[in-house]
Amino acid sequence: CAPNQCPSRQDRSRTRGRNPVAALKERFNINQPARPKERSRSGSRSRSHSKVSFSTVLRSPPSLSPSNQATTMSPHEAANILSLLKSLQQDMADVRDRITALELNDRRMTRIK
Repeated sequence: CAPNQCPSRQDRSRTRGRNPVAALKERFNINQPARPKERSRSGSRSRSHSKVSFSTVLRSPPSLSPSNQATTMSPHEAANILSLLKSLQQDMADVRDRITALELNDRRMTRIK
């Protein structure tokens, strides 16, 4: 039978690998218990602290599955992954905006000196 149609193959692939949505949620700390936020004088420490865990995730790429192993996913799982990716894209845009604002402030401070 076709790789993604054969029930025995689907059972084996699901027991071998983890649920991709659960793995993404775990990786990006989605639905994890909230840690108490530390307030610092600048207020930016807690924001930058939350980004540190994200950057360490990028350093360890996920292991690649063998190319002959077919992976099936439900539309709900695909929608969850898409939602996570959109959220990540928004987070990256926010970080980019913050960096731009900091660079502009730095230029202004340099001119004042």
